[in-house]
Amino acid sequence: MKGTRPRGARAGLAALGLAACTSVPAGRTNSQVEIIDWWTAGGEKDAISALLDQFQLQYPNETPLPMPFDGSDVARTTIDTLMNGNQPPDTFQANGGWDLLTWVVLNDVDDRSSKMEPINQFAADLTRTMPPAVLKTVSFTNSSATNTYGIPLDIHRTNTLFYNTALLPSFERSPPTSLDDLFAVAAQLQAKGLATPISLGAADSTLPILFFENLLVSRAGAKFYQDFMLGVGDAYAPEIATAVDDLATLLTYANANATQLNWKDAAGRVVSGDAAMTIMGDWDKAYMVKTLLATAYVPGGDAGVSATDAGTSVLFGAIPTPGTLGTFVFTTDTFGLPRGAPNRTGTLDLLTLFASAAGQDIFNPIKGSISPRSDTDQSLYDDMGRQTISDFNTATEVVAATAILAPPEFVDAINDALVQFLKDGNKSAVIHAIANRYDMLQNGPLSPLL
Repeated sequence: MKGTRPRGARAGLAALGLAACTSVPAGRTNSQVEIIDWWTAGGEKDAISALLDQFQLQYPNETPLPMPFDGSDVARTTIDTLMNGNQPPDTFQANGGWDLLTWVVLNDVDDRSSKMEPINQFAADLTRTMPPAVLKTVSFTNSSATNTYGIPLDIHRTNTLFYNTALLPSFERSPPTSLDDLFAVAAQLQAKGLATPISLGAADSTLPILFFENLLVSRAGAKFYQDFMLGVGDAYAPEIATAVDDLATLLTYANANATQLNWKDAAGRVVSGDAAMTIMGDWDKAYMVKTLLATAYVPGGDAGVSATDAGTSVLFGAIPTPGTLGTFVFTTDTFGLPRGAPNRTGTLDLLTLFASAAGQDIFNPIKGSISPRSDTDQSLYDDMGRQTISDFNTATEVVAATAILAPPEFVDAINDALVQFLKDGNKSAVIHAIANRYDMLQNGPLSPLL
């Protein structure tokens, strides 16, 4: 493979002073296992805490040392600083695909200079229980073998529309099936006095491209989207311009301060009734249940649990983003073994739990995600979780999110252009930003993802 050095920009920022904003635990003991993640919101924080509690029970001689950072940008900057400074943590959260494998293909050719150890001892079990589409995101094939470099802990669906069932009771009976249907519903809500029917939170730099990705899949289809993001397409394809137009339409029904809100804020506006809908990955579900609805999460219970807030009963529901029915766009959170991990034995014990059906069935029902394993216990999931499992298993198209398929430099550049678009509405700037960097997709995709 030939490509760019995806970590250059982030590593450079760290060298200019961001390293001072990071923290590394001092005086850690040999029995501690350091884990860096960005799970700090209600629901996701509870999920990783429950899993680490199980680790402590299962391996009493090891002590988990969680290092959560508020936001994936800050977490990734910390990871970059430590990895490039040859002071790796024991393990760290990374999305599958480029986010993980950029540490593997450091020479832009193969995995001979990898900063991650192969963990092929898990490969047989993962191959037996996990779908190829997910395993590709943690694997690299060289001239002689395929090596496994991460444990997929979850599957999140990124093409999800959450809605307030009190404001949109008709969605239960006949959800919109196209973007035009969605826009029509939003226009009706505006006419009835709801100023911003659609709530968007784009403060995290990885989120604008999620909105764009949803619109592109909805209008152009899964095959066009996947081919385009793997560099097999026309940099100035008209479908890209149409997706930008759709984003402009979406913004006419959305809050003007989207770039100041994070995904949690956007979810909060839906539950409070200030907005009727939000587009986000299904990590929204756990946050809504655990934090916004102020109710204990009960595995195996009903989805859209009601709760009382100032005497008002609130319900929410979720459907595939209109126009994407039958398509499952996924991302996966993974953990691997950095070379030089201070507690290698403890990290392998932790990864053993993360890879197991028991571990994943502790984590995913709380997180709002589903397990990549085919032997997951579906009785532990609520109605919404079981529906997501069914949707994944029966999907006509299962495609990876842009952040898996495209190198970080491309994702960062397009996110920057989209953030600016959210502010000024300059469509041509987004189209040219994508076209001007399309060679990153044509010349540098990771071969296992083709």
